[in-house]
Amino acid sequence: MEQVGAKLRDARVARGMSVEDVAQVTKIPRASVAALEADDLRSLPALIFVKGFVRAYARAVDLEPGPLVRGLDELVRTREIEREAQVGPRRPSARRRTTSEAQVLPLAAAAATSRRVSGSGLKSGYVLLVVVAAGLLLAAWLMVGGKRSGAPTVSGTAGPSTPAIQERVDGVSSITDDEAPRERLR
Repeated sequence: MEQVGAKLRDARVARGMSVEDVAQVTKIPRASVAALEADDLRSLPALIFVKGFVRAYARAVDLEPGPLVRGLDELVRTREIEREAQVGPRRPSARRRTTSEAQVLPLAAAAATSRRVSGSGLKSGYVLLVVVAAGLLLAAWLMVGGKRSGAPTVSGTAGPSTPAIQERVDGVSSITDDEAPRERLR
């Protein structure tokens, strides 16, 4: 990345862009743009995000992203080898580290396994949805079915306390065409 950061910075300067311009165009935080140019891996998020940053930055300054991402991979491997030579094999610690691909792949496998397991929960969700929909359709059919069959419906308000307007409507519906003129005259 020592070459990567320098190439990105040189391309930015050649295009007459500031760090703020690159941050605005790529939606990369300004601090991360500066860290990329300064080759400061510790200030950057996980490697997968840094690769995305390098791709976006390269496109913004009209560079081919592929070689820069490969250069980033080589730099990360080189720095890990140097670190192991200085302090021995890596041990987990409380300080923040960048994530290498070796750490990301097991996480991706675990996520794929959890998706497979949760697939059975998805099937039961569909079954529950179908049962609820069938219940709603049955309830709607029962509510509407009695009115269409011509059978009188039972309601809490029907009976001797039927409102006068309902009695008039019921009376009018029983009038035939022959009786209509006589009813109007009365």
